[in-house]
Amino acid sequence: MSIELRFEAALQRYLDGDHTLEDETLLVRAIQSEPSSRVTMLLHLELDELLRQHEQRDREAFVDALRLRLECRNDESFVQSVIAAAEQRHRPQQVRPSSWRRLILAAAATLVLSGLGWMRWRHETFTDQSEATALPAKPAETQLEQFSMPDLEPMPVDDDTVTKVGDEPRLFMLPSRVSLFASPGAALTLESDMLLRLDGGRVAADAGPRGKGFTVRTPQAKIVDIGTKFGVHARPTGVTDVIVWSGAVLLTPTGVSKATKLTTGQSVSVDANGNLLRLASVTVPEEWQLWSSEPSTEQCIARVEEVALKTDMREFFRILPGALQDGTMVSLGRSEHWGAVTGKSFPSELIGADVVQLPHASRLSASWPLAVKVQRPSTIYLFIPQSSAAPGWLKKAFKRTTLQIGSVVVQGGKPRVRVSSLFEVWKRSVNEPCTITLGTPLLATDGKPGLPYGIAATPY
Repeated sequence: MSIELRFEAALQRYLDGDHTLEDETLLVRAIQSEPSSRVTMLLHLELDELLRQHEQRDREAFVDALRLRLECRNDESFVQSVIAAAEQRHRPQQVRPSSWRRLILAAAATLVLSGLGWMRWRHETFTDQSEATALPAKPAETQLEQFSMPDLEPMPVDDDTVTKVGDEPRLFMLPSRVSLFASPGAALTLESDMLLRLDGGRVAADAGPRGKGFTVRTPQAKIVDIGTKFGVHARPTGVTDVIVWSGAVLLTPTGVSKATKLTTGQSVSVDANGNLLRLASVTVPEEWQLWSSEPSTEQCIARVEEVALKTDMREFFRILPGALQDGTMVSLGRSEHWGAVTGKSFPSELIGADVVQLPHASRLSASWPLAVKVQRPSTIYLFIPQSSAAPGWLKKAFKRTTLQIGSVVVQGGKPRVRVSSLFEVWKRSVNEPCTITLGTPLLATDGKPGLPYGIAATPY
């Protein structure tokens, strides 16, 4: 693979939150050695400042910011100071617990700014406006409480020491450089640098390239990392849940010799007899470390699964509580984003809704029809491709609204953007907990298989 393609791939993973330490190194070196990367960085610094000042609606500050950024566009010493700061924070041995959460942002500052630039371009693609437009904020009543990552702390390596997590989550940096997020109630023991025993509770591990071979063992299974971000929950019911956020793991049930490989976007449950069970949907907030196979009471959508559970399916439906807004990813493939259609704002009644991200498109055909479990009075929304003919099951149970949203495709981590399709918004209200059956994907007007639809819900 050429260096250009490697750079694009690393950048895409960074913007998606799936990057590795190797990706960081590649990106920082590119910024350090490539003049074009430095120019790009300065352009994005200008854009970032403009966006922030525009959002504050301060005309004088906006003008000052513009003049300052234009003046320093060719300031090579400024570029070198940013590079030096990035390299300094990039060195693992100098990471302090209090600064670990900011490592990635500081190590590749230009990439963060690239993401801000992309958001502005994407918004203009939909709204066709000539001025910078701030992304819509969630209404106060739909905003989730901001989560603050706990401070990083070391974890003792001792096969007799059980670390118990109280009411607040804890974040550990293991000797293997694996970062481990432990949710409240977890009981865990680091038996060696590369072996964690999880007696109960839920953890999320970011192993990275240095952590290959890192193993989590529960009473029901052994999970071996081969370079990834993954989660494990040893439940009191005698079942272990495993999800893979990126990369891959090898899962071996206790008493079984054959391992099963799980890759990005896949999940499974293991029972006490070593059986692999379908884990069809997982609640994963924007902070992926807070993942859970058990929905919170605040969620509208508790679960999504196939009506006839597919034993050979490993891909999960991701439920994001209260996360729908302009820019939310459509699917776990991380290539499409929901957005406003040209000349319109993103529908306000949809902002802050629970939204379901579908599995990768290659597996969608095996998923339908779907059963959506709703656990509180809600308005359920379906986003139906405008090019599709409405089938009977949709017209019978849902009502077409005048709302529309669109989707955008991002390729290679660069702003090579196109409007992919337009979606009509259909809805129905439910007054009590229930399970709604949704039919198969729609046919396009030409009779060919149409696009999958989106699913969202708001409480009332």
